[in-house]
Amino acid sequence: MTVEQLIQNPPKPQQLGNGEFVTMGINPAALRFIDQHVTPDFATLETGAGLSTSLFAVKGSRHTCVVPFAVEVQQIKEYAAANRISLEKTNFVIKPSERALPFLEPDALDLVLIDGRHAMPAPFIDWYYTAGRLKVGGWLMLDNTEIYPVGLLREFLCEMPQWKFVADLANTAVFQKLAAGSEDLDWGDQPWVAQRSRQRWPRVRHALRLLKEGKVLQVIGKTFVSLLRGPRRAEH
Repeated sequence: MTVEQLIQNPPKPQQLGNGEFVTMGINPAALRFIDQHVTPDFATLETGAGLSTSLFAVKGSRHTCVVPFAVEVQQIKEYAAANRISLEKTNFVIKPSERALPFLEPDALDLVLIDGRHAMPAPFIDWYYTAGRLKVGGWLMLDNTEIYPVGLLREFLCEMPQWKFVADLANTAVFQKLAAGSEDLDWGDQPWVAQRSRQRWPRVRHALRLLKEGKVLQVIGKTFVSLLRGPRRAEH
């Protein structure tokens, strides 16, 4: 099966509330990136399951799929059997990623796709436990960057010198790892964190001075205005 055939006839592993099974996979551009870069000697890992899982099997990489729902795994297995796709090199870990990733064997990886739970802090947890395993020169893909926690991780990595931003493929960001150790740095050595901490400190110091002077209402007012404005996001 080719990637184009997979796109035209996708698996449907995700189950809706009414019992219907649908496809909620990554976009065709991201699938084509995987198709172009992954070879049978690759070791790959993804959080979440779907179209990409079947493609990794087609490409023949030693693949680990971390997904919390057994029904999705069963649907993928049935699709693979119907389309003569071998899952011999695919290892399914049916657990939430935050519980599974810390206990997996620390084998080196060539590509990591983060496409599991998108709520805070799940994308950061997935990145933290896979970043150290990813080889220098390896690929990191973040799907659904339009969802705020994933978008934050994208912004964070864009300012890390250990990571090279390669492409935005619709809502999938691709990075290449340039150096090891980014997940172990202190906050002052992480540019995204350090810059925003310096920006906030004068406001915090001013608020503390107002509190010391008994101007509680002014502090409450400034906090309310800040909440109305919402968080500022960096442009990349």
